[in-house]
Amino acid sequence: PSFYFYFASKDALLATLIEEVLAEIRSNLELANAREGADTRARIREGVGHIVAAWLSHREILCAAVELGSRLFVVEDMWRRAVIGSVELFLHRLDLEQISRDAETLRRQAHLLAWGQERNLYNLAKSGGDVAAFAALATDLTEMWFSALFGSTTVSPQPKG
Repeated sequence: PSFYFYFASKDALLATLIEEVLAEIRSNLELANAREGADTRARIREGVGHIVAAWLSHREILCAAVELGSRLFVVEDMWRRAVIGSVELFLHRLDLEQISRDAETLRRQAHLLAWGQERNLYNLAKSGGDVAAFAALATDLTEMWFSALFGSTTVSPQPKG
């Protein structure tokens, strides 16, 4: 009870925790995206890896974000900005001239894919997926991003290390 003294409610506490986890994810995505010398595929692979790792290590908080979003506008807004913001971060770095679709179609499809990714991660987290299940999902998600962006589903094996 005394812990809640600093927060107006349990929801306010959860919103603060969600905000902190989303800031951590954003920071990791920015680092992956800014890595000089890394090609776009490597940045996407690393970005998906960061998102999947966050769902593994913060599954309760990220599931709460999805669930609270339906009744708390502040969480819904924070969550929407995080999901779409992560996509926009990577789209910003793409050389859209190399993509065969127009930029608006690509952007719209990337947003749809991001929401599908979010739902798959949520469902796996809620079902108690283990590390191997999350790793398999990371591979599938990376293949989906490559296919959507480049027309290729080839995912190079992760380097051992």
